[in-house]
Amino acid sequence: MKRVVVCSLAGVLLALAAVICPGFFVFAEEPQAGGEKPIDTITGKELMDHIGFLASDELAGRDTPSKGLDEAAEYIAREFKKYGLKPAGDDKTFFQQFDVETAAQLGRLNSLVVTMPAKEEALAGTLQTKSYAMPADFVPLPFSGTGKVEFTAEAGEMEGNLVFAGYGITDESREYDDYAGLDVDGKIVLVLTHEPQEKDAYSDFSGRKATKWSDPYEKALNAQAHGAAALIVVTDPVNHKDLKPPVASWPQFQTEFERMLKTGIDYLEFMFDEPKTEKTAKKERKAVKIPVLHASGGFANEVFAAAGQNLSKLQKKIDKNCEPCSFELERVGVALETEVVPAKSSRVKNVIALLPGSDPELADEYVIVCAHYDHIGTTGPPEAGKDTISNGADDNASGTAGVVEIAQAFALAQTKPQRSLLFAAWAGEEKGFLGSMHFARHPIVELKGVKVVVNLDMIGRGEGKEVLVTGTMLDESMRKTVEGAAKSLGIEMNYIPVPGVLGFLAGSDHAPFMMKGLRGLHLFAGMHDDYHKVSDSVDKIAPARAESISRLAYLIAERFANPVQ
Repeated sequence: MKRVVVCSLAGVLLALAAVICPGFFVFAEEPQAGGEKPIDTITGKELMDHIGFLASDELAGRDTPSKGLDEAAEYIAREFKKYGLKPAGDDKTFFQQFDVETAAQLGRLNSLVVTMPAKEEALAGTLQTKSYAMPADFVPLPFSGTGKVEFTAEAGEMEGNLVFAGYGITDESREYDDYAGLDVDGKIVLVLTHEPQEKDAYSDFSGRKATKWSDPYEKALNAQAHGAAALIVVTDPVNHKDLKPPVASWPQFQTEFERMLKTGIDYLEFMFDEPKTEKTAKKERKAVKIPVLHASGGFANEVFAAAGQNLSKLQKKIDKNCEPCSFELERVGVALETEVVPAKSSRVKNVIALLPGSDPELADEYVIVCAHYDHIGTTGPPEAGKDTISNGADDNASGTAGVVEIAQAFALAQTKPQRSLLFAAWAGEEKGFLGSMHFARHPIVELKGVKVVVNLDMIGRGEGKEVLVTGTMLDESMRKTVEGAAKSLGIEMNYIPVPGVLGFLAGSDHAPFMMKGLRGLHLFAGMHDDYHKVSDSVDKIAPARAESISRLAYLIAERFANPVQ
């Protein structure tokens, strides 16, 4: 269906007046007293000054949360205040604060070593020691305590410290106890995942519906209550083929697909507006103080073979009559260590400033110009002679600098835009668009009044005049506005196709607003080999490139902010 356009006589006359007399309408592009247009204040030099601070080693990669992130927020707020913009955050500040759950972090001291009789006949009567590798053979579980359990043995003589406790369950209501008659005090306990008769619909353990005992956390609390020094969990081999440790618990071991899957799950929650952290209060968990590892099937097979046992046969024996079969594994000694920084809740900030619109009838409508100011922090503890700081000069100190410069240009203009402008720097984009999603859930203005979101992310690299754009580009009027701004700067727009719903979810902070039905676009210069690496440094930024895209974003925002011509 074609759009029918009806023009009033007054509208035609106004349009004609604009053509005959260009000065009839005064916008933010009007030259200032010194002959300089507001857009001319957006310069590569000033952009580099902002990027130089935000991507400095002192800010240590601006992880969410971190001291460096907070220092970056204060810097951006000072710039907004310097330009005379109004604070639009909490309690008349520039900050919209929110809590994020910091995931547990792996330390450097994680090990698993087994001492057992040598297999070779020539070495009969001696002991051999094997060290297992992380993450192929084992990983600590996120709720694990930090600790060390040592094992010593004299050559040829040893006393085992490993106890097999079946599924690790003590359930009085079902009269089932894997620890009955078992002394595990000060020893390492090994248990199976899940619960007895897992595939049996008529099992005493609620049939095929898992009880709380399938949760390794409950198994760990139970082992701790029985005096165990540590717990090793292995996947039960009879009912499960994948016997590898669950490495996806730790970001550094996740595949790109797993990271995308997590983002997709977060977005499904966001789409239905039922985030877990807000829908229900998290249950207060008791602290697990002992080390807890999940080890591979290969580890389990070697340990049980050394003790003259077969794990699959033992599991079948337990499942047959739902009766425990626990015992101490002889001739096997284990030493292990875990270092886990537990998860915690931390407060972070979006930085938001307002430039009120000059038209009383349009001041309650908004154009949002935004970028995320966080990055991924460091790749590990400081090491002599090694760069471990991911400075994130392009991703996304460049986009943040662009927002700061655009805010300055609008603030310096003699004639203010008709619609209001919100300038926002989001925290937590690298953790899953946390800041922009929080704003979209808890907006400081009516979302229905937001006409467009212009998002800048990675605008500082490359050469040439082409700018990549994703977002709501099916809207004909929006496309014309964007292309008109680009043409005036000699910029070529390259529209990235959006393959279905999940296509536009990945990317950047325009997506949460699109999920709320708003128009949004993302301007960026393109990907490069330094993405999320320590090599994304200030010296690789192209000032002219950052300046060009920032000016483009300014013109797009300016045209949306002045709809009445």
